[in-house]
Amino acid sequence: MVHPEQFEISNASEHDHDYLDVFVNQPLATYVFDRGYIDFESFDQMKWGGYFFVSRIKKNTVIHVVENLDIPKDKDSDVLSDQYVLLGGRGYLTSLLRLVTIRRKGRSDLRIITNDVFKTAEEIGNLYHSRWQIELFFKHMKQHMTIKTYYSKSEVGVENQLIMAMIVYLLTLLIKLELNLKPTIFQILRHLRSVKYESYAYFKALFEPG
Repeated sequence: MVHPEQFEISNASEHDHDYLDVFVNQPLATYVFDRGYIDFESFDQMKWGGYFFVSRIKKNTVIHVVENLDIPKDKDSDVLSDQYVLLGGRGYLTSLLRLVTIRRKGRSDLRIITNDVFKTAEEIGNLYHSRWQIELFFKHMKQHMTIKTYYSKSEVGVENQLIMAMIVYLLTLLIKLELNLKPTIFQILRHLRSVKYESYAYFKALFEPG
């Protein structure tokens, strides 16, 4: 189940990449991010600092293939290639990284860069695909957590509304885990809103069988 452990509020003029150093703070953890965070020097810093990363490279990224690795012989595998590469040109050339290329039906091939040499190519591909859960989380926040319309036009007011929406999401998640509920967080939240003036026992009884 996807849930945030840390979040930062930034201005629209700020680039997401500026917060990479803020979020990458747990050695041996694997960080999965999209092309907006591409930075060759950051890749090397994460590698040398003991952080694993999985990301997608841009179409115009300059690639220098050092070695082609074995790929699955299974015909059903979507792994097209697994390579050790260097990225960049005269301005900056990365240390040795790993590039996994995944076939996508009806779409361009997915080129995933990582410094993880322990996982299989399929596992690297699955890790990147798991990033979609983050997009679903953002969708949930926008649709169900009352942040489509802001009640204040001040910066502090907007920040407070976002923080309260995040608190509500996490509290609802805790209820789901505590009661071992099968409904989605949205469904649980809908029940909460309908019985907001009732006791917790009354709310809990809504999910009991029979």
